[in-house]
Amino acid sequence: MPDLDEKLKRFTEALTSDATADSQAIMEEVRRQRESSEQNAVDESLNDAYRYIKNEVTRIRTESGRRVSRKMMDNKRALFGRRAELSDEVLRQVREKLSAYVKEPAYTEQLTGMALKATDTFGDLPIVIGLRREDAALVPILQKAVSGRDVTFAEGTFHLGGLTAECPSQRKLLNLTFDANLFEWREKFFAEIVIS
Repeated sequence: MPDLDEKLKRFTEALTSDATADSQAIMEEVRRQRESSEQNAVDESLNDAYRYIKNEVTRIRTESGRRVSRKMMDNKRALFGRRAELSDEVLRQVREKLSAYVKEPAYTEQLTGMALKATDTFGDLPIVIGLRREDAALVPILQKAVSGRDVTFAEGTFHLGGLTAECPSQRKLLNLTFDANLFEWREKFFAEIVIS
């Protein structure tokens, strides 16, 4: 019987050894699957976190961009408003200075120079010089300056000063009014201070 006990012992050891080996293999497989599952869970969590961060960054950028754009538009509106205020103020001051200037003797001299320029421009052709109603008192001085030329004086449709000279035979108009100069200056002034 010792032989049988020995065989039984070896059989039991072999069975135990196989069971231990199988158990270890199963445990190793379970461990690998658990690690793989844990890694997949970590990877999935990291991917979820990455997508969340990416979406949040995009949302924040968009929101910040909108806020910046809104602020820029508000600043632009304020700047355009301020520019308009300044422009109006400058134009008001220019008109005041012109209003004072047309009462000075220098204006009469300038108007005389303009009348001479008009007659020189059209030569011996008949012309009509337009003046402001307020400048009608200066007609005798201007007639004396352009004597010998075919010049008629009429009331113009402008308000700030200067004169117009029309040559009906050539259908040409020379506009030397302060109104036209101010308009031209204003357009240039606005073009220079436009902020885009």
